[in-house]
Amino acid sequence: MKKVPLLIPNYDDFSKHKHIKFTVSARNKPTGMLINDFLIAEYGFLNYNQIDTVYGFTEELIPLYGGRSFKPEAVLTEYDLDSMYQDGIGLRLPLTNSLVTRQDYEDSKWFLEKHHREHNDVIITVKKLAEWIREDFPLYNRDCSTIKNYTPKQIDNSFSDGLYDNTVLSARFNDDPNITNIVNKDKIIVFANSKCGWTCQTPTCYMQVSQNIKGLEETFECSQNGGTDKVIFNINRLVDMGFSHFKLTPINETVGIMLHLL
Repeated sequence: MKKVPLLIPNYDDFSKHKHIKFTVSARNKPTGMLINDFLIAEYGFLNYNQIDTVYGFTEELIPLYGGRSFKPEAVLTEYDLDSMYQDGIGLRLPLTNSLVTRQDYEDSKWFLEKHHREHNDVIITVKKLAEWIREDFPLYNRDCSTIKNYTPKQIDNSFSDGLYDNTVLSARFNDDPNITNIVNKDKIIVFANSKCGWTCQTPTCYMQVSQNIKGLEETFECSQNGGTDKVIFNINRLVDMGFSHFKLTPINETVGIMLHLL
């Protein structure tokens, strides 16, 4: 039997699957660029209604943020959020700081209240934070971050206590044969593309970012273990396995710059 390839050269097949949905990155959206223009320019290969949520930072810096450094020149504005909501697209907040304290949470409650609505998601690394948010802000969907690094054999256990609605599978497990045995495929978010994440075995950058966001001394740095080329995973292969929720990282890191020069 012919082996199904893990990687594909382009995104041409992504729009063919009408029933699947995507959470897409806005990390490279210039603050002054309208979200609708950005989504069309960056993810125009998708059917617009396949975009379920957009993940990225808003204009407010809070100590719960993590994953990537906060850049005020690349955030989602109030106008962006209004436009997204009108189009039925939710906001997905990366609250993935690994050093979260109860005080950080208390200091960020005003922010969580502001964005608390159905179809908005929070991505979480620290379990206590998920518990606090479930108690105080139940409308959020709670996503367990890829930073937790669950293997395909472990990932179903992330739903055992009902704390998380979804869990992100690390991109480095996309070629693990055990992903076919995941039971809760409807609750798994799978990377549809990746850069360093699918080959890096020591992602120390996440701790560095956590320290940076909180203004602490940075005692970690990028391990330089990941690849530098963007790869595209075979969407047909993943859909055939039963997955239907996918994550897209930035396609063109300079899309905003290029469009503003035209």
